[in-house]
Amino acid sequence: MLFTACNEDKLGISNGNIPEGGQIHRFTQLTDANYEEFLAKTPGLILMDFYADWCGPCRMMDPEMVKLKSKMGDKIEIVKIDVDKNPAASQKFKVRGIPALFLYKDGELKDAGTGYRSEEQLFAFVSKWLDKEETNKEKETDKKETEEEKE
Repeated sequence: MLFTACNEDKLGISNGNIPEGGQIHRFTQLTDANYEEFLAKTPGLILMDFYADWCGPCRMMDPEMVKLKSKMGDKIEIVKIDVDKNPAASQKFKVRGIPALFLYKDGELKDAGTGYRSEEQLFAFVSKWLDKEETNKEKETDKKETEEEKE
């Protein structure tokens, strides 16, 4: 299976600027053997990230996902699938470039995309699938945090 190599020079990073192993492994790791059952049995929002340890943008996005998880808490489950160790899942999802994101809600694929995203971009990617009440609460929290930072 071919994967688009991450263009680290374009992003102004190199492996020397990212700790060995990055911060990739903070989230639940899914495999070829368990991803289908996980998606079928886990309610709510699931953000699935196909990545590789050697991919600079994948490593850069991990802290952004940590921020997203911190912001959203139990409203989202973030999981990762290593493309090098799980070729069947990568093939089923037709992953051609990484990082590749797939967003599920209650077992149904809602959105997908490829490439690095900041925490703000990740939030925009997933928030449209939150219930309206939850989205309004998130906006109020962001507004309060912004006001506190200005003080």
